[in-house]
Amino acid sequence: MIDMDKNTTEGLLDVSEKAAEKVEEGMEKIEDGVVKGYKKIETGVVDGYKKMENGIVEGFNKMTDKIVEKLFAKEGETAEDTKKRLIDNQKKVEQQQAERIEKIEKKNAELIEKSMKY
Repeated sequence: MIDMDKNTTEGLLDVSEKAAEKVEEGMEKIEDGVVKGYKKIETGVVDGYKKMENGIVEGFNKMTDKIVEKLFAKEGETAEDTKKRLIDNQKKVEQQQAERIEKIEKKNAELIEKSMKY
């Protein structure tokens, strides 16, 4: 058995605690570096995706504007004006269809009511 006095034991514990603190500080620095690295990668990937997405959407919008202008625009009408006109027309058609359905349902209800009387 090794005979150590109290001062030697306390000294070894003190050195051991300091070493543990240094190791812990080193691990924290490594952890911070890794986290920062992953954040940079994440930012790069997200930014790249956003640029790609914006490019695709812009290209699609340009393409649809050209198609709308070629197929549906009246002379001198812009793609935006044409889209607005088409949307307004679609709303009118849907309203007319809803009115027709309402009339048919009302007529059916009247016919059913009449048939119940007989």
